[in-house]
Amino acid sequence: MNMPAEINNHLHAWILDQLFDGMHDDANLIRDIYRLIAADQASFNATEYAQGAPASLQSVLAERIRQIQVECFYPEHDDEHSDESLAQAAACYAMPQSLTDWFVLWPWDAKCWKPGDRRTNLVKAGALVLAEIDRIDRAAALAQKEQPNV
Repeated sequence: MNMPAEINNHLHAWILDQLFDGMHDDANLIRDIYRLIAADQASFNATEYAQGAPASLQSVLAERIRQIQVECFYPEHDDEHSDESLAQAAACYAMPQSLTDWFVLWPWDAKCWKPGDRRTNLVKAGALVLAEIDRIDRAAALAQKEQPNV
């Protein structure tokens, strides 16, 4: 999945708020930076490494990018799930479809449950696992940063 060539207004507002804390509002500069990142991603996607990656990996990464870009599940949103519900949701999507009583484990509102075919569910599970790993890594980095030097 490629990044759109142009930044959408929601993402632009988030960048202003989160990265620049409202201190910088030059829309043209931010849009130019975004275009460079999108071009870098397009260049990477054309490399032998990216093209040789298994379809499964490409699908999981594309789903994680979609969750961020389309669903707006940014890192700050994921960080609110310190109850490990991201991993719990991943486990639900990964469950064999022959099991029917596992839905009681779903951590969120039923409207958030969007199952597909088996492969799609596993891709969603993989993307949610990535989100949980990133959340854990950010929490560990923050804890390390907040510890006084010994």
